[in-house]
Amino acid sequence: MNFKLTKQLDEDLVTKYFAFLGEKESTLFYQNPVFHQFLSKHLRADLYYFIWQNDDNILASFPFMVKHDEVIGGVLNSLPYYGSNGSLVFALTATREEKNEIRNDLKGRLNSFYRDHRIILSTLISNPLEQEEMVWLRENWKTDFKDHRIGQITELPRYSDTIEADLFDLYDNPRPRNIRRAIKADLKVSKRWGNESLDFLYKVHKDNIDSIGGLTKRKEFFMQIPNYFDESSYAVFVAEKGGEPIAALLVFYFNKTVEYFTPATIHEFRNDQPSALIIHEAMKAAAKDGYKYWNWGGTWESQEGVYDFKKRWGASDHRYEYFIQILDDKVKEIPIQDLKVAFPNFYLYPY
Repeated sequence: MNFKLTKQLDEDLVTKYFAFLGEKESTLFYQNPVFHQFLSKHLRADLYYFIWQNDDNILASFPFMVKHDEVIGGVLNSLPYYGSNGSLVFALTATREEKNEIRNDLKGRLNSFYRDHRIILSTLISNPLEQEEMVWLRENWKTDFKDHRIGQITELPRYSDTIEADLFDLYDNPRPRNIRRAIKADLKVSKRWGNESLDFLYKVHKDNIDSIGGLTKRKEFFMQIPNYFDESSYAVFVAEKGGEPIAALLVFYFNKTVEYFTPATIHEFRNDQPSALIIHEAMKAAAKDGYKYWNWGGTWESQEGVYDFKKRWGASDHRYEYFIQILDDKVKEIPIQDLKVAFPNFYLYPY
């Protein structure tokens, strides 16, 4: 078994890497190396891969990013940014013995990396569709803190002439009623790409999040998407009323899963339920294109309203966990707000 630490996948390795990711259904958009490059640029963070190979075939990968502050040190996440999932990704063909060997090797290699790169905080985040890996980390990984989210995923029906009814069978009230209300309000939904739709999405997203005092994604995130992803990898579904856009949803596509990423609705049109019709049409389009899962992302235990919203779209629960190590006790002396400024969009620790 060969090991490689790299910051860049060369052309030959990229081809193998996509084939490796496509072997099984559980690899999500967050394992996409194009997303890694995009995120590394956006966060101004260093991207790394630990890769294990056997006879020139990839057996496992551990992608991670590091953000450094000259005074404080570095923070490592696998992976950072709004609920991204990381941790070890194994080939479908990896044996139990190979998995255990690689898991144990990861411990030593990460500890060496921590020392060599002045890492003060490290977080590994499991994949909601890889429960075996989460259980192994829970039982074997040394942690100072643990955190978790409820991953919510809807399994899409196979596309057929009855797709409309099949989807409605998944939904709980009031979702069917919401969709019918939007149709009655004569809303039209279209699938779009490019800067105009992304700019609209950003502006409404910012208004929505600012109104509740939340943290918005930067405009740069949205406007750089077409520079990294083609039309098979993302879409913006836009609802219009009277020819004017009133709501939008950004989704990303990878392997067998659609990522529900950023929704936004102009406040004065919420009663028309445009988001319900958008989600329904986006799910229908995803089923037609052969996607199997719709990933709603993680939900806090305390977010009962958010949890219920996703649940009524036929979502089932897939817990995932955060495994946090404090590698330098001085972290505890630094105000959390200062850490958040130094390491934006990186997971730190529960506080």
